[in-house]
Amino acid sequence: MNNLCFDDILSKRIKFGKVQIQTFLIISLLDIIDGSEFMFLQLMNAIIYKEWSLSLGQLIVLTTIFNLGQFIGAMFYGQFSDQTGRKSMIISSLLLFIATFLTAFVQDLPQLLILRFLFGFLFGITSPVSSILMAEVTPLHIRGQFIVTLQMMCIVGRMWVLLLAILFLDSIASGNWRALAITNSVQSIICLIGSIIYLHESPRFLISQGKIKEGVEGINFMGRMNDKDYVDLSDEEVQSLQQWRKIIFEQQYEKKSFKDLFNQENLPITWRAYSLSIIAMLMQSGLYIIIPFLFDEEEKTLLDLFYTVLIEIPAVLLVVCLIDRIGRLPIILIGTVTSAIAIFIIWYWKARFLLLGLVTFKFFNRMIFISFTPLVLESYSTVYRSLGTGTTIAFGSATGFISPAIILHLYEKDNYSPFLVSFFILIIMTIIFATYPRDLTRKPLDIKFEKED
Repeated sequence: MNNLCFDDILSKRIKFGKVQIQTFLIISLLDIIDGSEFMFLQLMNAIIYKEWSLSLGQLIVLTTIFNLGQFIGAMFYGQFSDQTGRKSMIISSLLLFIATFLTAFVQDLPQLLILRFLFGFLFGITSPVSSILMAEVTPLHIRGQFIVTLQMMCIVGRMWVLLLAILFLDSIASGNWRALAITNSVQSIICLIGSIIYLHESPRFLISQGKIKEGVEGINFMGRMNDKDYVDLSDEEVQSLQQWRKIIFEQQYEKKSFKDLFNQENLPITWRAYSLSIIAMLMQSGLYIIIPFLFDEEEKTLLDLFYTVLIEIPAVLLVVCLIDRIGRLPIILIGTVTSAIAIFIIWYWKARFLLLGLVTFKFFNRMIFISFTPLVLESYSTVYRSLGTGTTIAFGSATGFISPAIILHLYEKDNYSPFLVSFFILIIMTIIFATYPRDLTRKPLDIKFEKED
């Protein structure tokens, strides 16, 4: 038992069962909320722009304030979740998510900007936490599949809003958006109740923090949930976990800070993760903002917009089948190359291939982003996982804060010029991913620290 680590306990003693399924069902609602809010805000931008006769400058502020909140929220998460825990961050963010309901009653732009900032702050907090919690309680041989499947719930959330939009909106840029806001707030309450009653803290996190007793209790609880014949950890197994924690984490926690993301161990991951998050958000945030406007100008319908979201479901299912077989990086590289081709076709042939090109782009772009999340969060040790993942999202959000000002000005001059910019971004992403140093597919999360000393 001297070489016992948490992943051994997770795979051989806790195994897979009811506890992972229960955790997935609860936090999947969190991802549904994230996806539904994201799509709701996209639609509302186009409606408010016309309904309130906003200027281009006001529209830019409206679209950037969300990203500013997301940047601050992600930084907040990265700094504090390793002290407060995964579950507490989920519950605290969900309490604020109920504020979605208040959007239906805003009367002017300042009120809306305050709520948009709040939504962005919450989105920044919740974006990394669900995947991190799922990764820390799932056996390594199916970890990637569950993280990817969890992210599919964001797509389900966006489809949910589009279905509601078909009921409440007259077109992409007109209709009863207030009724849409009210109905879109219901799932937040359900998720909050489920998180308080049924969600449990990650034992891996507790042990890494030195809370051995609480961590062992969490392990035994999970084991009993999964197997009625489960036998609690022996003293020898507990001692082995303590030794594992001492070797992997003890010295790290004494000196952990933001600058340690740039130490010799983390630097090859950090600079690539930050760079990819920044340029990817410049592309994604910009394109997602202009799509409703472009569809409205090209006289596309809500159903056409629905197709561009629906196509992401088979993309996720394909990744679920492949991610723990061929790995994260091969899927990502296939996605970046194919997405670049689709974007170039849209730019060159414009409206003629707009819908087909976007459907193709959304398919392969979804493959990139759902594989990028496990790639990054697995690259960092449990000590740095929240800080590394949270700040990666935060720096991407910072770019999202400035991208509307760039993309909307480009769009005003030439509706299709943002696609040419996105083509070059995807080429750069392909080069960076091709040099990514670590893919921990089917490997223990903290394996990289075993080589130190």
